[in-house]
This record gives sequence, C-alpha cells and structure tokens, in this order.
Amino acid sequence: MDKSKYGVHERHCCVRHGCKYGDKDCPVINELTKQDNICEECSDEGIKTVDELVTKKDIETLRNILEHYQEMTGLNVKNLSHKIIKTLEGSYYY
Repeated sequence: MDKSKYGVHERHCCVRHGCKYGDKDCPVINELTKQDNICEECSDEGIKTVDELVTKKDIETLRNILEHYQEMTGLNVKNLSHKIIKTLEGSYYY
C-alpha cells in the first residue's frame, strides 16, 4: 500500500478489531504504522487510550501463545500463564 494512504488507516483502523476498509494490506493491522485513536468497539469495552489497547492486545496474544503451547506439548502451563497474565494485567486498568 502506498504510504500516502496510511493516514486514513491510522485514524480509523484497529489492531484488535481490524481494518475498517477490509484491506488485507492495512498498515495498522500489519504493524507498519500505529493507529491514532481507539475504535468504537474498543471505546465500548472501556479502553481509553491506544497504549492501553496495545497492552490489552499483547496480553491477549500472550494468552493465545501459552494456550497453543499447552495444546502442542501437553504440558500444563495454566498456573504459569495465569501468573504472567495477572502480573501484566495488574499494571493496567481494565
């Protein structure tokens, strides 16, 4: 995507909820640029800032990785993953 089109995506797309325009090459979704604002869905969930949104997305990604690891290895990482995620969540208000 041409960088001249990044601005509209920065203002309207969300790293958690996707590209408002359905573009697979969305620079926000592909982490080529950062979004400027939170989307309506994030706002409805009580997320107030882009930093809080990114942290929430990172925690969700970590949770998914740990769950996938447990499925692949058969090892029980529930206690470890719970401690890690609770520690991270304790640093933010949501």
